[in-house]
Amino acid sequence: MNKKVNFERSKLYNLTPKGLRTVYVESFTSYLIRIASQHNVSPGHLVNKLIGPNMDKEFLLQSTLRGGNRFYDGAKTLNGFMDNSVDTVRSLECLTKRNDLGDLTFQKWKGVLTIRELFKSSLSWCPLCIKETFETGGEDVYYPLIWTLKVLKCCVIHNCQLLNQCPQCEKSVPILHRQIILGYCPYCYVRLDKVNAVIPITKEDYIWNSFIIRNIEELFSLTNKEAKITRGNMAGNFRSINQSIFKGNIDRFSQSINVPRSTLRGWINGVALPPLEKQLRLCFKFNVSFIDIIFKPNIVVDFSNELVKKEAQHIIPTACFKFDYEIAKQKLEDYIYKENSLSMEAIALKIGYSKRVLYRNFPEMCRKLSRRHKQYQTERKKYRISIQKQKISYAYYHLTDQGIYASRRKVETFLDEPGLLREKELQDYWKELISVSNN
Repeated sequence: MNKKVNFERSKLYNLTPKGLRTVYVESFTSYLIRIASQHNVSPGHLVNKLIGPNMDKEFLLQSTLRGGNRFYDGAKTLNGFMDNSVDTVRSLECLTKRNDLGDLTFQKWKGVLTIRELFKSSLSWCPLCIKETFETGGEDVYYPLIWTLKVLKCCVIHNCQLLNQCPQCEKSVPILHRQIILGYCPYCYVRLDKVNAVIPITKEDYIWNSFIIRNIEELFSLTNKEAKITRGNMAGNFRSINQSIFKGNIDRFSQSINVPRSTLRGWINGVALPPLEKQLRLCFKFNVSFIDIIFKPNIVVDFSNELVKKEAQHIIPTACFKFDYEIAKQKLEDYIYKENSLSMEAIALKIGYSKRVLYRNFPEMCRKLSRRHKQYQTERKKYRISIQKQKISYAYYHLTDQGIYASRRKVETFLDEPGLLREKELQDYWKELISVSNN
């Protein structure tokens, strides 16, 4: 008699993460948002109803019941290697029947990296990467794990800076939010690629960020077995550099890499780990790879800096512009008298000087332009809310007249605007329509 095989079904879709085994692998928080969207629920609902109860963590259950933000405020570390990351990954793996979601975090690098200064406190993104993805199919939008690293500031694919503020409401976008949708601001629901212009990067920025990505790519390419290392290799190589280059003079070594002597001593003795940026800066300065400083004992330092020369061959030198006070002042005055309102970031980009330089030289003019833009944004929001309320009212009464209950999903489907009623002000208006009808 044949033995029956019991195939246990997953509670959630067995969704494949984006970019597995590449430097642009999807972050775990992005995967969580994406799988919630695939089930047509919000990330908050997914955490409250499935992930939280499956973890059986008292603090998370209490947060769910009372509406606290503890889980979301600390969401950046879900992409790391702390206990909350391990527990949440394990819970979602159980729900999806996958066993590779740990690869969307830095869990296997716990002995190599310190959580200190590792992650950005809010989301950052390349608007051109997101735009290209929307143009080829919006369902493929995701946030790579490497974008969460504090050290990375630029996209070397499009030679532009990563953004960290919504192009419309100018708020910082959280790593995880109860109502977040990939590619959209969770506060005003504008698409994150809707920018007037991207901020270009310098030759030095390109070289440095290319170095970061190349070394992180080498790190990600290692298997779990290869990743099992100790701090001893790294500390030994710090000692090797100190001996071979600085003849054991820790003062000269600390001055060379611009860190306090006591901090460097802790690294050399293996009692502390340097933040990722410090490790990469050291590798960049002494022309060694991050993998080498982790794995190879007694590394040999080459000061020819061929890595920098090689990268520089592909870059057109960036011209240096001298600040012209009168021209900058005239251009700012022109914007003051223009009817259209731009943010100071956009004005600075168009003028060709940094916002910091403009504020330092023309503080009153800059504040005036900034106030006008904020007022414009406020008025624009009021107008948008007014239009949306009219549409919601039309959809509500049209559905009601047809004998259809005007639920949130029905209204959004009728208007072909998914997520419309996630905005609190619009949701309150929809509830008010229901309340009035019921009375």
